[in-house]
Amino acid sequence: MIEIIQPDENKISDVIKLLLEPDGVHGQGVLFLKIFLKKLEGFTNKDIFIDFSKVEIEREKTTSLLKDKENRRIDLLIKSDSYVIGIENKPWAGEQENQLEDYFNYLKELSGSKEFLLIYLHGFGEKPKSISEKTVEKNSDKFLFTSYRKFLIPWLNDCYKECESQKVRFFLKDFKEWILKNFRDIEEGN
Repeated sequence: MIEIIQPDENKISDVIKLLLEPDGVHGQGVLFLKIFLKKLEGFTNKDIFIDFSKVEIEREKTTSLLKDKENRRIDLLIKSDSYVIGIENKPWAGEQENQLEDYFNYLKELSGSKEFLLIYLHGFGEKPKSISEKTVEKNSDKFLFTSYRKFLIPWLNDCYKECESQKVRFFLKDFKEWILKNFRDIEEGN
């Protein structure tokens, strides 16, 4: 069924946002967001505490805090009183020049004294090219570079197990199967 909507980068990001929203149409409250954060903790070895009543999830958030970077838009932004998470979703396309470097600087500025994390979610597990190795080395705890199969699939599996709505479970299963059919990590072959 997912194939009916012909998912592109924006539609995939829309689906992820829809699932993460505590007041989303899925009717599961903060469940999917909690599972998402728990998965992040496993990947980053960091505790991520947020007040779920104060969380905002935005799509295509402009990086307006950065001078000369107003045209940049990060795919997903999760903001709370204590944590900011930016997600750059790249199912197929490559990056623009300095794109992740700009997003890192934006999240650093936006977060102020809060913790932040920049996730580069690539369909095939490619490493980003638009951020300097020096920036990543100095701030390694601020990044997660991962793939659909390594991060989204385990998250969707856990959401499926915990979900109480049969309709939503069917959607989760269909989305997962679509990802498995269309994306393989580079080391698995394309």
